[in-house]
Amino acid sequence: MFLEWDADRFRHQYREGLVEMLQRDSLGAWILVLANSMQDPELRAALRGPIDEAYFRLSTTLPEGSEDDVAVFNRIREGAPHHLFRHWHSASRDAWRLVTNPMRQLRPMRLARDPLRNLHRDFNPDGFNFSRTHLQPEIFREGDWQGISYRVFYNKFPFAPWHLLVVPDVDTSHPQYLTENYHSHVMELVGWLSGRLPGVAMAYNSLGAGASVNHLHFQFAVIEEALPVEEQRWRHHGGDEDYPLDCILSEDSREAWKAIDERQRSGRPFNLIYRGSSCYLLKRKSQAEVADCLLPQGVTWYESAGVFVFPDHPRTPFSLATSLGQYRCS
Repeated sequence: MFLEWDADRFRHQYREGLVEMLQRDSLGAWILVLANSMQDPELRAALRGPIDEAYFRLSTTLPEGSEDDVAVFNRIREGAPHHLFRHWHSASRDAWRLVTNPMRQLRPMRLARDPLRNLHRDFNPDGFNFSRTHLQPEIFREGDWQGISYRVFYNKFPFAPWHLLVVPDVDTSHPQYLTENYHSHVMELVGWLSGRLPGVAMAYNSLGAGASVNHLHFQFAVIEEALPVEEQRWRHHGGDEDYPLDCILSEDSREAWKAIDERQRSGRPFNLIYRGSSCYLLKRKSQAEVADCLLPQGVTWYESAGVFVFPDHPRTPFSLATSLGQYRCS
């Protein structure tokens, strides 16, 4: 079964897939492997030689690629040498976590900063979507689980550990608008996987809340330490402190869906985080409503969970809690 991993097998398959991908003379594959290698010092060291060799070949021949891939590759060629890019660095700041990731700034924003008119947009087969044939080499695994087909992609611009994209029923061309069936299925899937792959999490960004592709998909990561939103100090866990965003925590799929459905019908953006047996619903403003926020990529599910990603360590001190609080709904 394609999702039956233990921690060692999962990481081995993840690394082997990256090594195999470098054998393709593809701009997109090279960008993806470079970005993924930077999450882990050992992975970076193991892939440095093959990445350099592939870069030389690509720079010499410059094969065709998507418009996004060509633009990103040219930015890397014209900027600082890629081999000087450092692996991610994580540090705690008060109740939060700050991660530096120099590749994240190169991610195409697509729909992520479009003005929010409605959480539902019709699927556009001519727009970027996960059915595109040029994405075939980026598939990590695919298969069925309890009646739903899943295609799992490497994330070309990862920001969480072992970060993947999970697309259910890819050929149905379902837009990024959640249904109860997919919500309950993913919540059950995460509960099942948690007993096999410690630290597993799945997440959902609505349009206006970090989603850059209008094709139904979830984020997948393996995060062994507790996320800041999971700390017991917060009121949604029965603590005494208010979280910067309004958060509804549920361990019952139907109860969680009632809150999600109400939020989705209201047309207001949200992030979901599925963790163990829990579902966190984080209500927030859209990206476009917070123009002066100091967070360079805005707020996705990861920032909503209390982990903030920067291309480099911010030189000007500022409050992460205040920055996240700017997204709180009034």
